[in-house]
Amino acid sequence: IDYSVANLVFEDGIIATMENHWLLPNARPLKLDASLTIIGEKGMLEADLNAHPVYCTDSQGNVQYFDSYLSAYDADGLPRGDIYREIQHFISCVKTKSTPLITAKQAAEAVSAIELVLKNMEIY
Repeated sequence: IDYSVANLVFEDGIIATMENHWLLPNARPLKLDASLTIIGEKGMLEADLNAHPVYCTDSQGNVQYFDSYLSAYDADGLPRGDIYREIQHFISCVKTKSTPLITAKQAAEAVSAIELVLKNMEIY
């Protein structure tokens, strides 16, 4: 599957639309096209991880910026950015026997959502 759009409706009535594809040209400098927009009654969160920071705008126009660094590997092939932080967080949790920020239950729920999308795509 080269391209898909999935509408997810959650138990509480929240609707999410996911767009996924493998259609980026090989010559594109950034190998990922990662962005996220969440719109709610009191504001919106926009994360364009290709070139811009993650920021949240409330209904009064106040903007809060968050650190984000998407580049996956440095010139030596070693992980960096968000992937590096994820790996370091996991190692720290193993060493200190602490609970990860994303629990196994949350990760399983995310995988279940993707599996449900794939199952429904096979129907059509």
